Amino acid sequence: MGPPVSGASRTKSIREEINKVVDIIFASSPAQRDFRHGQGKVPATDIQARFGGLKPCLHGSDAHKNDDVGPMTLFSTTRARSTTEC
Repeated sequence: MGPPVSGASRTKSIREEINKVVDIIFASSPAQRDFRHGQGKVPATDIQARFGGLKPCLHGSDAHKNDDVGPMTLFSTTRARSTTEC
């Protein structure tokens, strides 16, 4: 076993392990989306090796009414129920 991992390094390590097993990333910035799709500064082959593949990104919303949802021309909406009412 190696030396103990501290603060930021431990957080980064945990985040990278989680990113290897998830199928979708929740990300709101275009830069993060491009990175996850291998279209940023890091080549797609490096992203695939580091995280186990390229991942689709979803932009989340906690809106409780349709009127509160952001611009629908930019993002897809995925809901657990067929209504936005709680």
